[in-house]
Amino acid sequence: MIDAINYDQQKIDAAVLGREHSHFARDLLAQESALHKVVADRRVLVVGGGGSIGSATTMLLADLQPKCLHVVDQSENYLAELVRDLRGRPGGLEVADFRTLPIDYGSPVMGRFLGEAAPYDLVLNFAALKHVRSEKDIYSLLQMIDTNVVRHVRFRRWLK
Repeated sequence: MIDAINYDQQKIDAAVLGREHSHFARDLLAQESALHKVVADRRVLVVGGGGSIGSATTMLLADLQPKCLHVVDQSENYLAELVRDLRGRPGGLEVADFRTLPIDYGSPVMGRFLGEAAPYDLVLNFAALKHVRSEKDIYSLLQMIDTNVVRHVRFRRWLK
């Protein structure tokens, strides 16, 4: 049954994308050993892990056997969907310390979390406002600068 689902998914992907194979599949396979060495048995934090790029990266990271995989995103719905996707895969989710945290990465709560958590070996930050047209209005522009610059600087300071 799983093979039939995978085959159907491959057909759908090919129809939508207009190609049979991912542009990244060959590179990922070629670098699989190197990626595994970087991630396996390490503590990994993914910020903005519920979005399109962050969730796809989290799915790949989960297969590389990190010791710890923590995922932060403001959207509780995105995190719930990510957990369903990870647990619904044929192999399930085999990360011993997996957590999702619905936290704004630039908030005082995040600062407290990072202050109390053991250090991470690998931190990936995908949190950003990228679909806001800066010319829309001053409030959208201010929010974009706050999210993409100010909160990021604050977050980086907390990591040290």
